[in-house]
Amino acid sequence: PSSLPTPSHAIRISSFSVGFSFVNGKNKWRAKLKFVVTNIINTRVRRAEINISYFKGSKLVTKSCTANSMGACQIKTHKFPTNNPKYDSIEISGVTIFQEDYGNYNAELNVVYDKNGSCPVFSSTCSTLTINKPVI
Repeated sequence: PSSLPTPSHAIRISSFSVGFSFVNGKNKWRAKLKFVVTNIINTRVRRAEINISYFKGSKLVTKSCTANSMGACQIKTHKFPTNNPKYDSIEISGVTIFQEDYGNYNAELNVVYDKNGSCPVFSSTCSTLTINKPVI
């Protein structure tokens, strides 16, 4: 099988992590998604606009951040009730990145995040990410 050529101008998620915080004591929780965006030669991309989507109940929510001079940004989700099983996990999807000076976003070049190490985060083979409520 032949692989697709890598575009000479492309941006990608080169670092990704998920953190958590509790709010109102431990009555609510939220996830914090941390991104670093680079081009294919690992130059950090400033001013990249990152958007994510997820459902809060039946409503599709979009949140975004703009990368700083180090190519990093953080998106905090809404606060979810800790005691409501409906919010024991959320599914992040619809990730897009835009920065016109550095080329197109290529999700297939993203860092591998899943525990099995099987595919790049938010790529065509791992297009969603389930985030489980943190343990109290």
